[in-house]
Order: sequence, then C-alpha cells, then structure tokens
Amino acid sequence: MSTSAPNSQVDDIPTNDADSELNVDVTGETMIVEITTDNDPSQLIWQIYDQGNQLVGVSPVYATPNVTVPTTLCLSTLNGTCFNFFLFDFLGDGLSQTGNGSGSWRLRTTGGATLLGDDFDGTVDGTFSPTVSPLSAWYTNGHPFCLPAGPTEPLPSECGIFTNNLQSKVYCKALPGVTNYQFQFLRPDEGYSRQISVPRNWVKFGEMQTFPLLPGEVYFCRVRADQAPFGNYSTDKYGTGCEMGIDPLLVPGCTGLVDDIGAPAHSCGVIKLFGGSR
Repeated sequence: MSTSAPNSQVDDIPTNDADSELNVDVTGETMIVEITTDNDPSQLIWQIYDQGNQLVGVSPVYATPNVTVPTTLCLSTLNGTCFNFFLFDFLGDGLSQTGNGSGSWRLRTTGGATLLGDDFDGTVDGTFSPTVSPLSAWYTNGHPFCLPAGPTEPLPSECGIFTNNLQSKVYCKALPGVTNYQFQFLRPDEGYSRQISVPRNWVKFGEMQTFPLLPGEVYFCRVRADQAPFGNYSTDKYGTGCEMGIDPLLVPGCTGLVDDIGAPAHSCGVIKLFGGSR
C-alpha cells in the first residue's frame, strides 16, 4: 500500500508513504440480508456467525416501520464458507402474525435469489428466529446457509405454488453428470427441516411417508446435487430456493369407517387379519 502527494502537497516525511504485509487473506463472500419491518422495528437485531463461531455480520438500526431494507455484507471466509443467521426481536412480537404489521426476512444473493427466508412469525416465537424450541433436533444453531449458493435450485415453475397434492412433483434444475439430489423442505422460524435424497431431479410430495409434510403449511425448498466426491452430500452446497406447499383441500383423508355390509371395505363390527395380525 502506498500514498503520494497527500492533500496535493509534497509529503514532509516520504519514508512512511508505503507499507506492505505478506499473506493477508482478504477473501469474502457477498450476500444481502433483506428485512421487511413491521410497525415497530426498533428492537430488531440480527447477527451472522461463521463456522468458527466468530461474528461476521451484524444488523443496522431499524427505525422506519413497514419498509423493506436490504443490507449488503461481505462475509469473511477465514473460517469457511458456511454461516448461521440469528434474528431477535426484543419487543417479543416477531415481524408478523401478532397484529403489529406484516414483516419478513430474506437472505439473498447479490443477484436477488433467495438463500433462505421466513416471516418471523411471532406466534411461533416472538423473540427468537429460529425458535429456541426447534421442531428438528439439529436446528439449534441459527439458520444455516453456505456461500456461494450451490448450482441447482427448484425450477421457477415450482415456486409460489400452494395448490400441490400428494402426487405433485417438485423438479429442480438438472446438472450434467449428476444422478442424485437431496431436497430440503424447511419451516425456518419453527426450526423444522425434512430432507429426502432421490436418484433423480424431482421428488413427489407423497414419497415422504415418514414425517410427511403437512398440508396448509408453507415450506421453503432448496436442493443440493451430489457432486464429486459422490455419495457425500456434506461437501455439496444447497442452492437458492423458494416457498411452496400442499393444499389441504386436495389431500384425501379418512372421513370414517365404511359401514356398508355389501362393500369390500366394510369395517364396522368386522375383525380382519393383516399378515397374521388383527
């Protein structure tokens, strides 16, 4: 680093006009935290930590209600390229669903795609997002994301669709040479995650028979591709994602036992054997 002609004048001490330092790591990844404020954002704070638990990003002061405020950050990658985002509202009403406005949070790439986001639903936890009582056991250290975003993502035609049924498929962008993909469905504020790995670039909602997704809920979907070394998703980054859901009116349910003695499915007052078990 060097300077010359300070204040357009000849320097009285030219011997200190230059300095150097070897092996300085100035690498970083740029992203945007986008907050839509509620009626009173004065106690809203967020923080971003790296894999070494070092604070690498912190919120500005939010003073204006009901506006969308993007904050661009260059996150240090000295401790890796994955991070955890924490959101706090010390008024205790979150950003939405409590009658004090309708806000939200989004983590975005510089191109505007969404890495992760939710509404900070105050009825889930008005002070912390993710909640301190997460629905998924591993979701205990903030909202996880990595930079740069991975190379695959749900197709645009899948995004913002909340009329899916159990036979509906979610497609992601197919990558050359990739066979396996892992889809992740999150309710971030609630600390909920459901992952499923499939040998194709689509998944059907009805495939998730254990811990199925619930109709009527909004899920943030993101996908990662199994790239070399194959068979180890831990080395693969999730791409950007979007929200979607299952329409409860389109999911068949059991309305009651069949009480028709002439029907094959007649169930009332009947004892049946299933593989030797009653």
